[in-house]
Formats: sequence, C-alpha cells, structure tokens
Amino acid sequence: MKRQNDAANDAIINYLYQPYYASLMVESCKQHIQRLKDEQQQAARILNSESGCGRPKWRKGKLEDLTAQLLDYIDIYAQNIVRYLVVTSDVQKAIDGIKNPLYRYILQARYINLKSWTEITKTTNYCRSSIMRYHKLALAEISGSVTKEIE
Repeated sequence: MKRQNDAANDAIINYLYQPYYASLMVESCKQHIQRLKDEQQQAARILNSESGCGRPKWRKGKLEDLTAQLLDYIDIYAQNIVRYLVVTSDVQKAIDGIKNPLYRYILQARYINLKSWTEITKTTNYCRSSIMRYHKLALAEISGSVTKEIE
C-alpha cells in the first residue's frame, strides 16, 4: 500500500513539475537560437569580407544552412513557449482547486514559482518537517483533480 501511495505521489509530483520541465526546454531553445545567430553572423562576416570572385561555395551554403536551422529553432522555441504556457495554466488550475490556502501556497511556491523548501519554510514560518507533512497532505488533496491528467 505504501509503495502504491509513493508511486501515486511521484506521478502527481511529475505532473506538477511540468512547468519547470517546459521552462527548461524554452531556455534550451533560447540558448541554441543564440548560438545559431552567432554562427550565422560569423559566417556572414566571413562571406562579406572575402573578395567577390574567389568565395568558397561551402561558406555561402553554410550561411543558408544556418539560416534554415535558425528558422526551424525559432518555430520550436515558439512551440515550447506555448507548451510552457499551457502546462503552467493547467497546473495552476489544479492548484487553485485546493481549498486549504496553506496547501495551495506550498504547491504554488514549489512547482510554479520554483521556490526551495528553505524559502517556503521562511515565508510560512513553519519548520521543514511541518512543510513536508503539509506538502504530502496537499498532494493527497490535489490527487483527485490531477489523476485524470496523469492517465
């Protein structure tokens, strides 16, 4: 029975962490786009600095490839932003359905605002063990509304 509860809690926690995972994907795309832009600018500078008649074709092709990759990643970036907004909204709605304001605060602080347990204990003035106990109770309360989403 305990293992079943732990597995159920793990599934709920994974669901609640979806905004965090989506934000990592957004940040990763953002960094990759910046790298591609830098490479594209470098390729353009090289292409523009050489004399007109002796330009190697591979550099022009590389610039075109980088531009195509950049456009692809901008599309992926936009899709990841939309995914982030959707999962954050879904998780926020599930958290908003909790009646107990302390439970709601703990889940929102942890999974939406990405606060550490230490930060949560400081803002609530509860000890860590109490926060962990309330967190477990909050997971039990949210499990009914989230179960459909997990399956």
